[in-house]
Formats: sequence, structure tokens, C-alpha cells
Amino acid sequence: MTVEARAKRIGLPITYDSRGGVITTVDALNRALGIGSPAANEGMLGADAL
Repeated sequence: MTVEARAKRIGLPITYDSRGGVITTVDALNRALGIGSPAANEGMLGADAL
């Protein structure tokens, strides 16, 4: 089974890079596998928050 076929089978959102390779994100993979969600403070803490 190809990476693309397996991704489609588990409902993993994918896109293609400029060379036709399959790419995705960690958050998309986690959602497709049903193993958690982004942290409540995801993206909210910057260097100025320290």
C-alpha cells in the first residue's frame, strides 16, 4: 500500500509538494488517528510572553 493510499484510508488530509510528494502536518495526523487535539494555548505564547 502506498503512503497516499494509506493516508486516504485513515482520513488523513494530504497535499502534494512541487515534486509530487505527499505532505501533511502533525496536527492533521493526530486528528486522523484520534489521538488528541492541539493544546489550549497553542500559538498563544510568544517570546514576549516571558
